[in-house]
Amino acid sequence: MNQLNIAIVDDHQLFADAIKNGNIKSIITFNTGKQLYTHLETNSLDLILLDLSIGDGDNGFEILKEVKYRRPQIKIIVVSMHTQQEYVSKVQELGGNGYIRKGTGAKILKDAITSVVTTDTFYNASIAANCNPLNDLSPTENKIAKLIIKGKSNTEIAEELYRSKETVDIYRKNIYRKLKITSIVQFIKRSVKCGTATDTVD
Repeated sequence: MNQLNIAIVDDHQLFADAIKNGNIKSIITFNTGKQLYTHLETNSLDLILLDLSIGDGDNGFEILKEVKYRRPQIKIIVVSMHTQQEYVSKVQELGGNGYIRKGTGAKILKDAITSVVTTDTFYNASIAANCNPLNDLSPTENKIAKLIIKGKSNTEIAEELYRSKETVDIYRKNIYRKLKITSIVQFIKRSVKCGTATDTVD
């Protein structure tokens, strides 16, 4: 892995101290989104560690959105005390590459950086568990969703679960509604983004 130019958008030195001995070419810390935007006008970055709650009225989601608009190639790992699925899902929707819990140890932080740079994504175990799309489903919907992922048709699922095709049709619609998706492709992408695709199809 090449040496990295990293920016930290945060209101304290915790992250910088945690990664300063890694394979890092430079680390620059910004206290506001405005400082970051000014830097990006004339400088390049490989990765940003972004705290969603950095103070001074800044919105971490807006910073994520703006950076991905200006420089989509920059990898962004969000670090937040919030582990609820709605936060993780929004970061995914805005193009974030990773999400780790604030207070995570230095080793996991370094692992996250390596993973995002090499594989484009990282969600540590506690976050992945929260963003697993199957968590939103009932036990029966969970079973059906796994069979859909495996490529089973509604007729095949009905036969395997001893249900009518019409019942499976209803379950599929409910699954899509709960997950706010319109196709199974979106479901797979969401699972992969969370790092839970393997769990989804077990």
